[in-house]
Amino acid sequence: IIVRNCKLHDSANGFFVASSEDTVSRSILVEGNYIFGNGIVGSAFQHNNYTAAIGIIFQYNRFGAMRSGANGNALKDRSAGTIVRYNWIESGNRQLDLVDGEDSSQIRSAPEYRQTFVYGNLLIEPDGAGNSQITHYGGDSGTTANYRKGTLYFYNNTIVSTRTGTTTLFRLSTNEETCDARNNIFYVTATGSNLALLDDTGVLSISHNWFKPNWRISHGTASGTIINDGTSVQGASPNFAGEAAQDFRLASDSAAVDAGTNLHADALPTHNVIRQYVKHQTGEARPVNGAFDIGAFEVQTAPVPSYEADVAARPNGDGSILSDDVVQVRRFLNATHTPDQTTDEFQRADSAPIATLGDGKILSDDVVQARRYQNGANPKQFVGGPMTQSAGRMPIDNLVANASTIIFENARREVRVESASGSVGQKVTVNIRVDAQSDESEYGFILSYDPTKLSNPIIGAGFAGASVRSCNRTTAGQINCSIGGFPTNSPTSSDTGIGEIETGSNQILITVTFTIAANAPVGTTPLALTNVNASSDAPVLFTPTAANGTVTISAPDCRRGRDMRARCNN
Repeated sequence: IIVRNCKLHDSANGFFVASSEDTVSRSILVEGNYIFGNGIVGSAFQHNNYTAAIGIIFQYNRFGAMRSGANGNALKDRSAGTIVRYNWIESGNRQLDLVDGEDSSQIRSAPEYRQTFVYGNLLIEPDGAGNSQITHYGGDSGTTANYRKGTLYFYNNTIVSTRTGTTTLFRLSTNEETCDARNNIFYVTATGSNLALLDDTGVLSISHNWFKPNWRISHGTASGTIINDGTSVQGASPNFAGEAAQDFRLASDSAAVDAGTNLHADALPTHNVIRQYVKHQTGEARPVNGAFDIGAFEVQTAPVPSYEADVAARPNGDGSILSDDVVQVRRFLNATHTPDQTTDEFQRADSAPIATLGDGKILSDDVVQARRYQNGANPKQFVGGPMTQSAGRMPIDNLVANASTIIFENARREVRVESASGSVGQKVTVNIRVDAQSDESEYGFILSYDPTKLSNPIIGAGFAGASVRSCNRTTAGQINCSIGGFPTNSPTSSDTGIGEIETGSNQILITVTFTIAANAPVGTTPLALTNVNASSDAPVLFTPTAANGTVTISAPDCRRGRDMRARCNN
C-alpha cells in the first residue's frame, strides 16, 4: 500500500493502519504527505499517525501540530520493520512513540520486530507541547514480554527543543531495550542541564553527537546504562543556517561539519544515509563531502545537478543525455538492470510524464522521454518526481499529467501471441503481432513460457517498423522486451524524430523462435503476455489489450532422418 502526496487532517487518527491476530497489514509506504490537526481534545489515545504492520516506511512526510487540545503523539507505531527516515516531525505529545505490537503475535514474532531504523529526520519539540520525551521505544501495553527488546538505530537526526523546562531524549521501556545513537544534533534552546538522555531504563550508546555542555543522564534516578565513547561535540549552538526561520541546515563553519562517524554495521548497506529532507514533503540526494556531517543535513560545497533520464554512466550519470542513457532506461524497463537504491537513479530513470517528472514506474513512455531529451525535442530538466517505485500506472495518472489524448485512448490496440505448432525436438517460431493505430513509438511487455518444454528463445525482427529490439532472456521462462520504432522517412512539422511502429492491424512486431524439448509431452503449452504497455512520441502512455497464445507440441515425425527414427524407436 502506497500513500503519497496527501493531506491527512481533521480526523481522530490521521493515518491509521490496523493488524490483528489473524490478519496483518504488510508493506506500507507513507511518502510525501502532510499529516496534521488530528486527535481528540483531551485524549492521549488518538494520534497524527497510528500504525501496526509488518514492513512500514515513513519518508519525506511533514507531521504538523495535533488538533488544539489533543494530547496524542505525532507518530505512534506498533510495527515490525519500522523505518522512519527523512521526515519533518513537529509538535506531538511525543514525536516518536515506537511501542509493542500488542494486537498481533505475527508482528511480534517477525524477525524485523527487533530492529528499528530512524535516520535523517527533523524532530522539533515546541515549548508546551506535552510530554517532555522526544522518543519512546519499547512498549506501553504493560506486558513487558511483548516489548520490542531490540535495538533502535537512531542516527543523523536533528532534534530541536524550544521547551523552557526540561527535555528528555529517550524513554527506553526496560533495560532490555537498546538504542545506538550517533551523528545526531541534540539541541535545546534552554541551558544544557535541561537536557537528559534517558528517562530511566535502557541501554543507550552515544557516539559523535552534538550537545550543549552540562547535559544530564536523567532528570530523575536512572537505572539504565549510558555507553559514551567520548566523541561528542559540544557548543552553545550548532550554528544553523537560519534557526529563527527553522532552517536547520548547517552553516559552513559549524562544528558539526565532518564531525560524524561511520554508521553501525547493521545499518549498511540498506539503511545508509543517502538522502535528506527538503521543506516541505520532498527530498534530495545528500551530498558526499568527506566524513558525515552531524545531523540531518550535509553541507554542500558546490551544487552538482542531476537531470531527468541521465542514467549513464551508472549510478550517478554524467550530466549529459546521450544514446547510452536511452539504452540504460531500456535496460531498466526490461529488468536487465535494477536502479541503484543508494542514489536517485530510479528518480532520474522515471522521467515520464514530463509534467510531473515521473510517476513512480518505469515503462515504455520513460524510454520515449529519454529519447526526446537525447535528441533535443525537450530541453533537459533537473531531476524531480517520485523517488521510489509504485504500482503500474492508472488512467488517472495521464489525466493528472495533462497527457490524455482521446483519439489515442479510444483506439483499439492489441498485442497478441500467434499460436504455433511444432514437433518434439524441433524449432518453432511464434509471431508477436500488434494492432497499431497511430504514433506508437515504443512497446513493452513480458512473454512467459514453460522452460521445461520450450527453451533457447531467439528474438527476430518483424515487419512493423521496429528498429530496436531490447529483450532480456536471463530469467528462464520469461522474455522481457522493449521494442522501439523507426524514425519516419517522411517527416512532418510535428515529427520529433523519435520513430514509430507502422500503423496497421495484425502487424508482426517481433518473432520468437523456441526449441521444443526432446522430452516435452504432446499437447499445448501456454504463452502468456503481461505488463503490456505502449507509448507515443509525446509521450502518451497506452495500455493495449493482451491476447495469449499456445504452442501445440506434436509427436516427432518418425519418417524424417536418423535422429527422428531413433527418437521414435526409443
